[in-house]
Amino acid sequence: MQSTRRALNAELHVEAGRDGARARRGLNASECNASTAMQVLDCQVGELTRRGLMVILNNHNSFAGWVGAGERVPQGLWHTQRFPTTAWVASLSALASRYRSNPLVVGIDIRNEIHDQDGIVVTWGRSNNTDSDWKAATLLADAAIREANPEILVIVSGLCRGYDLRGMQDLQNYRSKYVFTTHVYTFSWWFTSVNWVAVLCLSLLFVAGNVAGVFWLRRHPRGYMAVRSYGQAWPYVLAGSGLVPVYLLVVSLVWMQQANKVGCSSIAADAHWTLYVGVSWLLAAAWAFFVLATHENVVCWRRLATCWCGWSACLGAVQAGLSVFYQTYWAVVWDLRRWDSRSIPVWVGEFGAVVGDTSVAWGWLLTYLADMHYAYWPLNGCAQRFKTLQNDTFGILECDWVTVRNASWTARVFP
Repeated sequence: MQSTRRALNAELHVEAGRDGARARRGLNASECNASTAMQVLDCQVGELTRRGLMVILNNHNSFAGWVGAGERVPQGLWHTQRFPTTAWVASLSALASRYRSNPLVVGIDIRNEIHDQDGIVVTWGRSNNTDSDWKAATLLADAAIREANPEILVIVSGLCRGYDLRGMQDLQNYRSKYVFTTHVYTFSWWFTSVNWVAVLCLSLLFVAGNVAGVFWLRRHPRGYMAVRSYGQAWPYVLAGSGLVPVYLLVVSLVWMQQANKVGCSSIAADAHWTLYVGVSWLLAAAWAFFVLATHENVVCWRRLATCWCGWSACLGAVQAGLSVFYQTYWAVVWDLRRWDSRSIPVWVGEFGAVVGDTSVAWGWLLTYLADMHYAYWPLNGCAQRFKTLQNDTFGILECDWVTVRNASWTARVFP
């Protein structure tokens, strides 16, 4: 209730800044004679639509508290023990009916940032279980909303905290009321936390060291030549590539662990193919080494070491290329391929960065979003997290709810 009143005062105070006398006093929730949370919402919706602003209602969470990667009690499902799926559907239906007569209440975002939780893996279209399958739950909610208000948009979050739409393309937009919503923040991208300049330098140094090793081995064969050597080259080439599959395995396992940690099984699945390739390649390299070790001739360790250095140089070159790639616009395009939708509109319901961010990734994200419909999160400059009022470093306003935190930066986001 208190946070809702604060949001109401802030939102309308900013709008009232253009209205002279109203700018000096804003709009207080008490002017609407609001004594309950629903009355505060009525007041907010009524005043915003009176000013010509369209409103999208959002079922953000089931109980008061911070929702994000660091939440104490995750709320990645649309139901809890105290707030079952039936109650969720009933609340959406009630809101759709409540504002049916207001044409500027245009949509309902039926749930914020879906993700796996409490051992429940959220699926799409794999079962009819409305407690675990997001498609089944979406269809159930849509039927109730359609009956209460057939004109309102039904906005459906992607999987993996609203980030992944790829598996949801079979949803039939039969009455053109579905909208997909996605969320993205630059600080949640794994590649923005990497010092790519350092990685590039280390990769180039790794390449140089291994190339030098290849030349040294070829120019100084005597100390490394065996008396007799296995004549065929392919076992040496394959056995010498052992570092490459180890690299693939480490990257795949770390990727899967981090994705599953935040409830994103659909993103963790992306690493399955590299995991399979890594395992297969490592087994093949081990088999080639076994062939060499058990052959009747003596292994040529110089040739094996040369192949190892050659493969390592190639791996370093690939990593150097990736270091450059992740500073380009195409890295953003590659990561946001999860937003592709064939028949249903996509709305970026949340995106953001720390205010003042001038990073390459942030600039490319703004470029990508230039032709899309989006909403920036959040307006407020302070947030109540874990019962403590904290500075919201990616909020647009200061904690006085009036002052724009960084006017030039904000102008770049909202040109």
